[in-house]
Amino acid sequence: MSHGSSRFSGRVLAAEAARALNFLRVLYSPGRPAAPPGIVTLLAVPGARLSRPAAVYLVMIVVLIAGLWAVLAMGSHLVAPEDLAGKWKLQSIIHGIPDDNLDIEQSGRFYQVSFESGTRLNLKWTERTANVIQLGNGDTKLTIAGLPDSDDKTIELSGSHAGRWAAHRISRAYPWDVSGKEGS
Repeated sequence: MSHGSSRFSGRVLAAEAARALNFLRVLYSPGRPAAPPGIVTLLAVPGARLSRPAAVYLVMIVVLIAGLWAVLAMGSHLVAPEDLAGKWKLQSIIHGIPDDNLDIEQSGRFYQVSFESGTRLNLKWTERTANVIQLGNGDTKLTIAGLPDSDDKTIELSGSHAGRWAAHRISRAYPWDVSGKEGS
């Protein structure tokens, strides 16, 4: 999160807190016992009395706003894994390794990779650089190289079904909506 967007978030937080305080001023009840000194100071209304339910409401609003701000601040740097799900046609780059087809199912950072020849692997996203994604599980490593969101990649597998292939995605499990309309 950039320094400028933090200031903007602070202004939004201050505006929401001011709105909550104005709401509580409307709830002011002259017949109720005096509120604790801290809340009277917070409201900055001399002689104001705040009911206990209104004080609890104020605290809940402040906690909700602070919690939402914290979640957004902590999650702002997270990046979703690239969508690799779908059917891939593999053309061997190494002589002696047969061509194959590959089906990738993906749920977040977990992948189920099934070769048409019968090998099935349960892998986890382990590393990502600019154009390389590494999946692994113990001694088995699957490296996928290529431009992000491209349907053409190079796939290299070490371990039980070792090989290196030029891969082309022939169908996506979750096609992109090119019409610009979601849910239609």
